[in-house]
Parts: sequence; C-alpha cells; structure tokens
Amino acid sequence: MGDRLAAVGRRINVNDQWIAATDVAHDLTVFTQDSDYAVLADLVVQT
Repeated sequence: MGDRLAAVGRRINVNDQWIAATDVAHDLTVFTQDSDYAVLADLVVQT
C-alpha cells in the first residue's frame, strides 16, 4: 500500500494502510468517513 500511495504522492497512516491491505486482499468493503481511503483505487469504500 505504501508504494502505491507514494507513486501518487499521498501518504496515509500506517494503521489505515493495514486496514486497506486486509480489505483488498479479502475483497471487503471499508465503511468509514476517513477521506484518506479515497486515493486507493483497489479499495471499495462506503461512507
């Protein structure tokens, strides 16, 4: 996750990266109001 974010010039909290990586790996949806997740194209986010 960190490499993908660096490629687009963004950084998010390492804990958020773990959450995103787990959800992508298991094809899950993140339910959050945290806009940091919006930059991750592989992640499905529900607000």
